[in-house]
Amino acid sequence: MFCVLRTRWTTMFAPRTKLQRHQPPVLSSTFFGWIFQLLRIPEAEVMDCVGLDAVMMLRFFNMAMKMFAIFLVPALMVIAPVNHYSQKNGIPTIPDDGADDYYQPSNDDTEAVSFIVVFTQFTFTWVFSILTLYTIWHTYEGYIAIRREYMVKRAKSITNRTVMVVGLPTLLQNDRALATFYESLGVGMVESAHVCRHVRLLKKLIEQREHALRALEKVYTQYYGNPSGVPSYDPEFIYAENDRTLGNPRPSTDDHDHEDQTDENATLLRSSIPGKKRPTMRLGWMGLMGKKVDKIDHHREVFSTLDKAVQKMRMSRIFAKTSIGFVTFEEMSSAQILAQTVNTQETLSCITSLAPEPRDVFWDNLNIPPSELGVRSIVVNTTVFFLVFFWAGPVGLFSSFLNLESLEKLLPGITVIAEASPIIKSLIQGFLPTIGVTVFLAVVPKILEALSERQGIQAHSEGIGLLPLQLLQIGEVIEQTAKGFLSKTPRDYAESRAPPELKYGVVYSNATLMFVIVLIYSCIQPLILVFGVAYFAMGALVYKYQLLYVFFHPNESGGLTWPMVYNRITLGLMIFQTTMLGLLMLKKSFILGSLIVPLLVGTAWFWYWTTEAYKDSAKYIPLQILHPEGADNRHSGDISNPTPDSNVSGFQVGDQIAGHTLVDIEQDRRRIPKSVVDDDDYQAIPDRYTDYRQPPMTLFAGVLNSGMRHYNHPAIAGPLPTLWLPLK
Repeated sequence: MFCVLRTRWTTMFAPRTKLQRHQPPVLSSTFFGWIFQLLRIPEAEVMDCVGLDAVMMLRFFNMAMKMFAIFLVPALMVIAPVNHYSQKNGIPTIPDDGADDYYQPSNDDTEAVSFIVVFTQFTFTWVFSILTLYTIWHTYEGYIAIRREYMVKRAKSITNRTVMVVGLPTLLQNDRALATFYESLGVGMVESAHVCRHVRLLKKLIEQREHALRALEKVYTQYYGNPSGVPSYDPEFIYAENDRTLGNPRPSTDDHDHEDQTDENATLLRSSIPGKKRPTMRLGWMGLMGKKVDKIDHHREVFSTLDKAVQKMRMSRIFAKTSIGFVTFEEMSSAQILAQTVNTQETLSCITSLAPEPRDVFWDNLNIPPSELGVRSIVVNTTVFFLVFFWAGPVGLFSSFLNLESLEKLLPGITVIAEASPIIKSLIQGFLPTIGVTVFLAVVPKILEALSERQGIQAHSEGIGLLPLQLLQIGEVIEQTAKGFLSKTPRDYAESRAPPELKYGVVYSNATLMFVIVLIYSCIQPLILVFGVAYFAMGALVYKYQLLYVFFHPNESGGLTWPMVYNRITLGLMIFQTTMLGLLMLKKSFILGSLIVPLLVGTAWFWYWTTEAYKDSAKYIPLQILHPEGADNRHSGDISNPTPDSNVSGFQVGDQIAGHTLVDIEQDRRRIPKSVVDDDDYQAIPDRYTDYRQPPMTLFAGVLNSGMRHYNHPAIAGPLPTLWLPLK
């Protein structure tokens, strides 16, 4: 079915083919021809299109597929025949539950066969462990090489030239002072510096502005329809009408004069449908009492008031300062040097690290004090530990409430109904507990995601550390479908049809879980390797297509998720070794079991050694390959930036977005920041209900996703949405 729909429903199955930039290669329209073309797309082209995070995820799938394919050869040629022969002679490969004394050979032949089984499992525990260590080590080496290549190619990007500074002393909690200090260190010229501000009130105003804007768009849609079939509907006139309101708010009128408005100027400022009365509303309790006003005028004036309040607060530049800031240099080498050095004499002052991408910054958590972050981290990590490692208890308890005995206490008489119908009984006993556990497991990841935010993470892409469970996306699918049915305005339709975002934590959690399961049972039930190879081969194909043609990526970490994946894989390898050690001990093979201990210790040492050896190489780029320009032009002193605190809000009177020119789009006189147009890769084809003229607001409430090119708070300098009228 996918092969048929892929070319017929491109907005759903290939939305990235509509990109303005980074467009993937065109695939064949034949039924299966696209598969071979997809597999031939080189890794370099994938990296140029979707970034290093996507490349490393595909490398992980390919690594697992190749490794388990290699395991499969001795598993089918040696382990499987030995297991089959032993079972044929009545010797199980694993002990039965509760059978502590099951291993009681009756004769020498049986004892010999049993020894062959345990020796085979012991041998291939070593073989598979060594091969796994070599494979993940080789992948780590490849990751470091490709990350350096990727970062050097993007040395001029603002992310690679910026550091995040935590623990700013009071004297440096100023944009100019911060820039001057870091330039005085003599490592390079500072391009800009921003001290983060407390913007709680501004954020609240922006959220209220968004709510008012959506209400205004909704009432316009209710009056004119979307798309509008009114011949006299003129969006340009309405845009001009709203622009005048934003500049000069309409004077209020009393209740009796509103419906019979005869003022000539007020009439000229109103758009209406001939023969159709404009909607009205009451301002009192629940809209049932109070003054009766024109509904469109009321919502327009509410939006105008909030818009002016937001603009005024943005231009005021009066925000409480925090102890966190961002410093952008002219060269990448400057950021790399400062992120690896101690920059002040005071302890815990100006702790400098490489900055995440502007869209990846979790701005709300930057205001949390370091002491509070420590407490939050301990509490959340403890909660996650018990939730993850003891999740079987809650699941079992939850399932126990869904059996007949428990349900009988809640719903007396249900047992009689179930006994009368075998179908109902089977549904209650088999289907209902499964659904209940599925729902429970779908809720747990949401809890973990909320905990990660409460913990105070400063970048969204760090969230993988708190998503170790197998995650389900049923809720997102239902939510997106419901939004499609409930959509009314062009903005509603555009947001409901926006291409999905791939959550790497979801994919990696499922894949690492499967990796560990296949590895654990590889020596016990070797046929699981067949399914492991198939799973990762299919995953590599599916995700390569989805990454290139479907999913959008709001931020890029430069592959920094791989070290975390490496740690989880290595931990899974040690779980495999511990399982085999326990299995051999249960089989009374104490000598072979004890010989697993050196392997376990060696793996732990290898894990520690690689983590320490690659800790810096995986994060930083050697100065030897950066070749900074103008290295001899470093000096200390005042920076050439304009007036102090010029970058706090960046607003000039009359501008809507700092430093951006205002342009016309498709003869639309609405003022849209040029940066929004430049940064928005996605160019969807307009349809009957929306023209996709503005991006969604998923990264920061009330602020458009595009235009975030600098490390200033989105509430202060992010592009704001403007009125989006129904289509004509």
